[in-house]
Amino acid sequence: MHYIRKILAKGIKQAAHSMEGEMTRRIAFEIRKTQRRFIKFLISFFIMALALIFLAVGVVYMSVEYFAFTKTLAFLTIGIVLLFIGIIIKLTD
Repeated sequence: MHYIRKILAKGIKQAAHSMEGEMTRRIAFEIRKTQRRFIKFLISFFIMALALIFLAVGVVYMSVEYFAFTKTLAFLTIGIVLLFIGIIIKLTD
């Protein structure tokens, strides 16, 4: 009876060891995939933020040139509009 228990224990240990290796590889793969997605998200976020800044500055100078606003009033107006857009986006989440 003791001999059978040793054989079963050895088989279970080998199976657990092989499953451990497979699980470790799978977890490492999922971590790498998540890291790639996060890096892509950060890069796209910073590019869109930079584009938004350039668009806002462009709208400010357009309003100064075409609508004869002062620069202070133009920046204030664009800032308020962007703030409201941000609040609306935040509320829709």
